[in-house]
Amino acid sequence: MALPAWASRSRSVLLAATILLIGAAFYLSVLIVQRQHALENVSRYNLTWLVTQSVPELNRLQTVLALYALPDGDRDEEQVQLWLDIFKNRLQLFGNGEGREFFDRHPELEPALARAHQVTAQVQDLLPRLGEAGVPQEALQRLSPLNQDLLRVSAAAYGDSSERNAQDLHDLTVLHWTFSGVLLGLILCSLGLVGFLVGNNRLLRQTYARMQALVSDLSRNRQELIEAKENVQEAMLEAQAQNEVLHQRDRDLHMQNTRFDAALNNMSQGLCMVDAAQRLIVCNVRFLDLFDIPPASVRQGMRAEELFRLAGHQRSGQELAQRSLEEHRRLSEQQRRAELVVEVPEGRALEVTQEPMPDGGWIATYDDITERRRTEASIRFMAHHDMLTRLPNRHLFRSQVKEALQDLRQGRDEIAVLCLDLDQFKLVNDTLGHPAGDALLELVGQRLQGCLRSTEVVARLSGDEFAVLHRSLDQPHQAELLAQRIIEVIGAPYSLSGRMVVVGVSIGIAAAQNSQVTPDQLLSKADLALYRAKESGRGTYRIFEDAMEAEIHERALLEADLRTALAQEQLALAYQPIFDLESGKLNGFETLLRWRHPQRGPISPAQFIPLAEEMGLIVPIGEWVLRCACAEAMRWPDPIRVAVNLSALQFQRGDIVQAVRTALETSRLPPRRLELEITESALLQDNERVMAILRQFRDLGISTALDDFGTGYSSLSYLRSFAFDKIKIDQSFVREMSVRPDSLAIVNSIAALAHTLGMTTTAEGIERQDQLQQLREAGCTQGQGFLLGRPSEPGQLAHWMPALAES
Repeated sequence: MALPAWASRSRSVLLAATILLIGAAFYLSVLIVQRQHALENVSRYNLTWLVTQSVPELNRLQTVLALYALPDGDRDEEQVQLWLDIFKNRLQLFGNGEGREFFDRHPELEPALARAHQVTAQVQDLLPRLGEAGVPQEALQRLSPLNQDLLRVSAAAYGDSSERNAQDLHDLTVLHWTFSGVLLGLILCSLGLVGFLVGNNRLLRQTYARMQALVSDLSRNRQELIEAKENVQEAMLEAQAQNEVLHQRDRDLHMQNTRFDAALNNMSQGLCMVDAAQRLIVCNVRFLDLFDIPPASVRQGMRAEELFRLAGHQRSGQELAQRSLEEHRRLSEQQRRAELVVEVPEGRALEVTQEPMPDGGWIATYDDITERRRTEASIRFMAHHDMLTRLPNRHLFRSQVKEALQDLRQGRDEIAVLCLDLDQFKLVNDTLGHPAGDALLELVGQRLQGCLRSTEVVARLSGDEFAVLHRSLDQPHQAELLAQRIIEVIGAPYSLSGRMVVVGVSIGIAAAQNSQVTPDQLLSKADLALYRAKESGRGTYRIFEDAMEAEIHERALLEADLRTALAQEQLALAYQPIFDLESGKLNGFETLLRWRHPQRGPISPAQFIPLAEEMGLIVPIGEWVLRCACAEAMRWPDPIRVAVNLSALQFQRGDIVQAVRTALETSRLPPRRLELEITESALLQDNERVMAILRQFRDLGISTALDDFGTGYSSLSYLRSFAFDKIKIDQSFVREMSVRPDSLAIVNSIAALAHTLGMTTTAEGIERQDQLQQLREAGCTQGQGFLLGRPSEPGQLAHWMPALAES
């Protein structure tokens, strides 16, 4: 569509005005840049001040020199140097920036600047001799010609600045009027453009009004067409909505049926619904599976009797169906809700829940609880039996003892409880491993069952501890006979992983001739008798006696006192001397632990040391012994050693290496003067860890000794695993050398073995002269015993060591 003529003219005028304004704006920017450049020239006016300032600075320098030249003047060399430096810096400024440009424009002034630099250098050379006579006057004489030169330079700088100021002022004036003219032109052009746009806008409003009238007419016509179209669409939408409602109902019905079928056939329970005429309404897949009914044979409306007759023979389906149908008939007559369990001899069981319906029919659910019954039975068995041996556990055994005591009240057989504990079982676990230990426990359980009648019970209480409930009219005599039989049977060899193993058993017997005793009391008494049997050397039995309770009570009191013995300083140390058997010289002392009870008096170490090990107190007591023994040994002459026994428990608990380090560091005892004695029982517990600790002792420089050698089971293997420094021969061999040739042969063999391995030997328990002679002949290197020296307290050791006595 072609534009009107006035619109074309308006566009041309607007384009021309825009170009004019852009050109004027560009020219205005050029003028602003020129004005800025002119203003920057103002900085050159500082030149006059820069040059003229040199004259007063020179005068100040001359004044300071003149005062210095006077006999009674101010002789301040620093002031002279200061003003000379100021004047020199001023001359340096002449050679930079605007100063350099000024001298370039006035080459005739260059000689004056050169003379000024020369004179200042000369005056600088005179400063070190300024105190000499005539030197200040010479400096003043050299500076005097510079006054005329600097005045001439200042006059030239002033004239140059005046000329440039006049020129800059003229340029700024021209620039100002030009800028003002351009700005006025821009304002006039802008006003003209505004007037033009106002007129043009009036024409546009008129055109817009005419177009709005035309659009309004078109809109009315369009609205009429839209209304007609909407009427047609409403009719179509109404028809579509009615059709969609029908389709949605079909979909909802199909979805409900699908969901119902999915829920019905994915139930974990079987479901069957029957109407008042006892005809099938619906049943699910799980129901058919429970009764082994073929799905193809089932149809809606068939009678319930016909449905249940279709049950198959697999998994007792037909028998379950017949019993279930009988229950359904009975409950239907009563019209009540019921939950019941239908079982068959083969072991299957169904949990059936039947609910009557308002129209007279019923709905039932069926849940197969066969596996649940088996699981519950298994859980009950696990709760009352030991899963390794399948024997009753402590809980079930206690219940059976309680029932036997109730039978005893009714005049039936007397009962006895036997508590059994295997001997050397831990050694089997440590040497052959836990699987072998478990296999041994199973075999022991089988042998125990073979020793009992069907009316008697054997249980595994814990670990390697068993218990037997024995019934007889003659107690405890019959229980003794049974204990003898058990000891014989259990002591027979076992074959474990191709190896023959022999273990013993210790038995405690407690009989109940009346019903006044409780199961816990009876078990406790049998346990006390077992403890006494193990004290008697194992592999035997003991019958409970009333005196045992008093002994146990006494043991409990002793345990309580032992817990406070260390804190109350009741423990003390004694030291038994160890001598070289060849030279008779004192080699060292063995540390022995003593307990002086304030009421009981001295208590034997054989009584309280095993008790301390059982209670775990041997660890802090052992650390205390280490500290005290090392501190006491520091008072002895340097060659004398101290030997300290370590318990097996100290290797298992705590940090024995750190405890030894602490004792040595605190006492400052050299490690070579400490000897640690280890029994074979310590090596039985985690042998690799113990060997690693012994190697750490060796690295520290501490000697180690294998104590009670020959009394254990694996002494030679320990010597192969670790090179001990010493072997200690147990006193049981020394005591019997004179009466038993085999004991003497063992001593001779141990001494020869130690000599071959480069170890020393210490014989314990030397009490007679003939024993001492036999040990010397056997080649034993060291010995200790009452014949050589009894244990002494620290204050009584001086007579063994003259050097200690002198100190």
